[in-house]
Amino acid sequence: MMRMRMISGVGILVVSAGSLFAEPLITTPTGSVSGPFPPQFQSGTSKGLRLNAEVSSEASTETTVPSPITTVYPPQYWADKAKYYKENGDAVREEEALKVGLSLCVSQENTVWQGKGFVDWHSRFVNDYANFLIRQKRGAEAQKFLYDTLEKESPTSLTAERIAVYLGSFHPELIDTEKETLWSWLRSRKPWDNIEKNLLQAIIKTSPKEKKDEVYKRMVNLAVTQDVGRMYVVGCLLTEARQYQRAVAVLRDVPSMEGHPDKRRAMELLMDDYILLGDWKNAEVLYPEVTTSKKDWEKVLYLKRMTFAAERAGDKEAVERFEKQIAKLKEANPNLKVDSIWRITKPNSHVTVILPPDSATRSITRKPQPNTPDTKPEQ
Repeated sequence: MMRMRMISGVGILVVSAGSLFAEPLITTPTGSVSGPFPPQFQSGTSKGLRLNAEVSSEASTETTVPSPITTVYPPQYWADKAKYYKENGDAVREEEALKVGLSLCVSQENTVWQGKGFVDWHSRFVNDYANFLIRQKRGAEAQKFLYDTLEKESPTSLTAERIAVYLGSFHPELIDTEKETLWSWLRSRKPWDNIEKNLLQAIIKTSPKEKKDEVYKRMVNLAVTQDVGRMYVVGCLLTEARQYQRAVAVLRDVPSMEGHPDKRRAMELLMDDYILLGDWKNAEVLYPEVTTSKKDWEKVLYLKRMTFAAERAGDKEAVERFEKQIAKLKEANPNLKVDSIWRITKPNSHVTVILPPDSATRSITRKPQPNTPDTKPEQ
């Protein structure tokens, strides 16, 4: 309590010992927290906690001087305090500090200007609190906390993106493919980039074998869109998972789409999937557009692969046609060493890959993989 007593015209500040040394109690959305309060944190953001000093008047001879409202404990203070308690092994107070810090922050969109010194405290506290729960062997609580937070967040918030990175790159064991929250977030994201790709990759790896087919179906449904970038990401992951027919189903409409920067590489992927399925006829249709800006050795690579597919199908006419195109390329470029170009056959057979002449010489051998219904070539 601070009071000004008027004695002989001289103002004397009277401070009660109890108000000076007692640890004030602050009521927050998550509970009550006590001091002491270091002087370096006596200023902060508008989201900080506020302490109102006591004001009283007793007699006409006493003039009360109201104390100013002091803003204390910005988010950085609670982050530092949580770190201090962590280093000293005080889990109870660490959790308390993290909860209070989280309650002071507001989620921000990914469009916010992120200049020098920018810190997104909300996503940081979400990350730190999830780490705390995992350290305390409370994985189920961490999973619930992350999913509940993601469900409340805007799809384009920095916190939602950080949760996706947290699950996809650091703690995939917390992923639950049966929860709709992740799929809804993925569906609402535009455009897709590595965040979504890594999350889907983690979903595939962590899903049980008996549930993978359902995961692949949901991925195909996500790609039912006019967004070529999303179609390309899903197509890449399905191709890596040897789901070539599903990848073709996702990418089949890409050649008819115009004006998207990912169209060229999506068409290249579609052509690869056709060849991997032994469908050299559809691959040949895409060949002129896909190889427009390719080097001669890359064109030979595609022609060789289509030749192998045609040989397996017993189409001698197609084999001769491809060999003539290879001969024309060699005639136009005498230095082109056709025999040292990559030689790749279908994934279900023994494959030897030889790098082109201008690359370091090395070989890669793939072991034969058992046939599955999705990898059998179309007849």
